[in-house]
Amino acid sequence: MQALAITPLLPLAGCDGDVTVNAATPSPPALPAARAAVRELLQSVSHRHDLAFVLAVAGPGGEWVEASGLADRARGEALSAGHFVQGYSITKLLTASAVLRLVDQGRVALDAPIALYLAPALLDGRPGGGATPVRALLDHSAAIPNFSDTEAYDAWLLGSDAELPLQAQVQLVQGAPLLGPQGQSAYYSNTHYALLALLIEAVTGDLHERFVRAEVLLPLGLSECRYGRERSGEAYPQARYYSTNSLISKDGKPVDASALTHKIMRNELGSGGLEAPAPAFVRLLQGVLRPGLLSAESRIAMQRWQPLQAGMASIPEFYGLGLMRLDHDLGQRAVGHPGSGVAWSYLAHLPDSQQTFFLATTTGDAPADGPLYDNFQAVRAGVVRLLAG
Repeated sequence: MQALAITPLLPLAGCDGDVTVNAATPSPPALPAARAAVRELLQSVSHRHDLAFVLAVAGPGGEWVEASGLADRARGEALSAGHFVQGYSITKLLTASAVLRLVDQGRVALDAPIALYLAPALLDGRPGGGATPVRALLDHSAAIPNFSDTEAYDAWLLGSDAELPLQAQVQLVQGAPLLGPQGQSAYYSNTHYALLALLIEAVTGDLHERFVRAEVLLPLGLSECRYGRERSGEAYPQARYYSTNSLISKDGKPVDASALTHKIMRNELGSGGLEAPAPAFVRLLQGVLRPGLLSAESRIAMQRWQPLQAGMASIPEFYGLGLMRLDHDLGQRAVGHPGSGVAWSYLAHLPDSQQTFFLATTTGDAPADGPLYDNFQAVRAGVVRLLAG
């Protein structure tokens, strides 16, 4: 495995040599000026562009949440800190953490071939076969094509009421060539994380989301999070999602795409599907980076970076194990993970200021990144600037 020799983002004083969230210490009151400026920014963009945002922040200035816009346009319900929003691909951080828990327990080896854990029938005809190391799935250097980029997936997403189980997701790329040589660069692919979810199930003999809940969410105090097939049917305050994409909206106006959003959430497990109030995402990233959940070795392994393949400019430059370096995106040292689906989400830790934030919007023009995405990026840049003081 060829990894980049990158200096740790934080000089560690007894903290494993990786980016770390400082252990809990008494915090001063939240900085009113920064929070007031962030609130004004969110409200201004929401008003001008008819959008909704929720932002959760934790750091030396305390923990706080700001929200603007509507969670439900039809009912006129305001978006709040308590509404559940989508993490999209931020879920990969959750899946990677679950796999690393298995590593820490001695049940999985990062450099073992996946054929050691997955059934031959699943690997038959799959790009790369069974020789692919577990680590290569986690850091996307396995170079297996992304099932989400196939025409068959698009046909299912927009035209089928059937479920798309993890095995069926993997089968969408059966027989396809690898995107490049394995172990040299990261080729971002949801197929890698569908295989990891199947690996968890093969090793534990149970639904992978049960292991994720028991071994990651509950130890971090995140029982409120929704992920997978166990809690369907429960009532909870969901934000509704809207799209102006031409595949969904005929006149360019926001159309309720919540059913599509939750279809993706139910099916794309491993690579997506985590839904929670905004503060829970912040606590997830902090919990993974802090000592306690994962061993020092696993936290260091998460931040051995692979360069993302050229031509993927919309994705940050380096990928670890379920974690991205976001320096290029944010203009300063940062780690975390973005997410996209009908709309967008963004989770980041800024080690220099020890700030962690999660930002989400509920109206998008994805998959075509148009003016609404530009607005999201502008808000994200403004939040980072204001948090930096």
